[in-house]
Amino acid sequence: MKEFQIKEAKKKKEEEARQFKIEQKKREELDILKRGNPGKGEKDTYVSLCKRCFVEYQIEMPKCWHCNKETITREVS
Repeated sequence: MKEFQIKEAKKKKEEEARQFKIEQKKREELDILKRGNPGKGEKDTYVSLCKRCFVEYQIEMPKCWHCNKETITREVS
């Protein structure tokens, strides 16, 4: 009986570790999106653009992550 409890506890820890890694990866991906990419808005590959820092964002950002100034949203036609 004790061995079964030990195995169950080990499985639970492994599952928690796996879930933690998945959540950490999602947070890192979102952080990368929030930081944006350098660019001056010459291509149509951005959603928001900071004219002060020249940073293009792939997600809509009302304010720049770097300088906290308002961004410009690209108009989609």
